[in-house]
Amino acid sequence: RRVHGEFLVCWSRVRSSLVQQFCYCLQFCLLFPVGSVFPTRAEMDLDNISDKEKLDLCRRYYQAGCFCLPFAWLINFIWFFKHGFMRPSFEEQHEIKSYTIKSGIGSLVWFIVLLTWFIIYQIYRAEWGSTGD
Repeated sequence: RRVHGEFLVCWSRVRSSLVQQFCYCLQFCLLFPVGSVFPTRAEMDLDNISDKEKLDLCRRYYQAGCFCLPFAWLINFIWFFKHGFMRPSFEEQHEIKSYTIKSGIGSLVWFIVLLTWFIIYQIYRAEWGSTGD
């Protein structure tokens, strides 16, 4: 009976790890769908790509964040803030600005929610007993 319980705990950990790996694969496929597996340094330098490609990349990072990946929103906000707000005006700038603002707000909301949950969990964990563990 004890061995069976340990097996279930082990399987639960493996299953959650597989789900996590699937999410990472999904994120990677959304961000870099075709071409080389890992983008080169020149491909990731935003100064070396066209404004149309910047908009496409900004849109993909925003969409990746919509799949509950707030880190993608944070990266999107950091990378594209300069191009959306500090560069002279260009055709795609309005859309980049829009995605950048939405990404910043989304990552801030996620941060607040996670911080709130962390604080509540730390305060009430002892009261929740085995459910909290």
